Amino acid sequence: MIKPGKTFHMPLIIIILIISIIILGKGFFKMDKNKTGIKQSSGRSFHMDTSVEDFGKGDLKGVRVSSHEDGALELEKQNGSYLKEGTYTSQTFDAAPFKYAVVSWNADTPGKTYIKIQAQVRSGDKWSSWFTIANWGTGIKSESEKKQEDDISRVMIDTIALNGEASGNGIRYRVALLGDGAVSPVVRMVSFVAYNNTDRIPGETHLEKDLDVPMISQMQQDPKIANVICSPTSVSMVMQYYSLDISAEKAAEGVFDNGAKIYGNWPFNTAFAASRGFTAYVDRFESLDDIRKEIFEGRPVIASISFDKGELDNAPIEDTDGHLIVVRGFTTKNGADHVIVNDPAAPTHETVKREYRVDQFLKAWKGIVYIIRKQ
Repeated sequence: MIKPGKTFHMPLIIIILIISIIILGKGFFKMDKNKTGIKQSSGRSFHMDTSVEDFGKGDLKGVRVSSHEDGALELEKQNGSYLKEGTYTSQTFDAAPFKYAVVSWNADTPGKTYIKIQAQVRSGDKWSSWFTIANWGTGIKSESEKKQEDDISRVMIDTIALNGEASGNGIRYRVALLGDGAVSPVVRMVSFVAYNNTDRIPGETHLEKDLDVPMISQMQQDPKIANVICSPTSVSMVMQYYSLDISAEKAAEGVFDNGAKIYGNWPFNTAFAASRGFTAYVDRFESLDDIRKEIFEGRPVIASISFDKGELDNAPIEDTDGHLIVVRGFTTKNGADHVIVNDPAAPTHETVKREYRVDQFLKAWKGIVYIIRKQ
């Protein structure tokens, strides 16, 4: 108790602690609520269309912008029935010079309705062909298309890559909505990330936090697919973290790319999560602080990694050309910063949780992440 007439001097250490908490909680980790502006850096441009205002800037043919949720695209109606087909073409987005681009979408596709996602990239003042990224719907055999290339760029399953020494400086997308007259697909979000393969940086913020993400081993699933379902298993873990009980095998069924015959098509995985009520998309982070911010806010992040033998201590596999894991936290161990992950390649559910040294993780991580959030 402070007695009347006495001056209370707060200990310096307490003052420093309070200031640190304020800076950590409300400064660096404050979420950017402007989701729709193009965010550019030397290695990345990101944009998301998700509102009436966003979609209103494009060209609509047989499609209308509805006020569904914050805004969405759906087929127009005539004489009480939906049109069976319509197309939305986005505005042109200028971007910082880039080598690669990934487009994501969130859509509801009742029955056999589906959407066709296409994109173009610009190099200099010349546009590429319209490339088909996906024919996608939850009631059809969703697929990417093979062997798409022109003199500017090409498609590598889910990623548009500029050819040779060329770089991109612009992008636009087109969505065809295909219905049956009775119901319409609804497109709630389209985003893109355009990026270069710049080095990831460790960041400057320290975080001690571990999210209680359920542990699921892909190796405990159907032996016919167990070795190739790291991506849907990671998606399953994050969805279960948010209390939606989707098994790894169910997720694998939902994310499968019938064109490339793979379970690891990045935007197919996020589109599946979005079809179950989440906002989900592919992004490319440049700093580990970007992941720390998500963890601080209570959101696990799915990260794409690759490494050779001896490059990632404590990993359940020796090497990989491509693997998806769930980042669930950060800690310090023996004086070194570590990333806490759920690695689905572990042989049992109980051994899924791992700790990887930050320096080794940064070498393995290529910056690609799945962001899955509650709406």
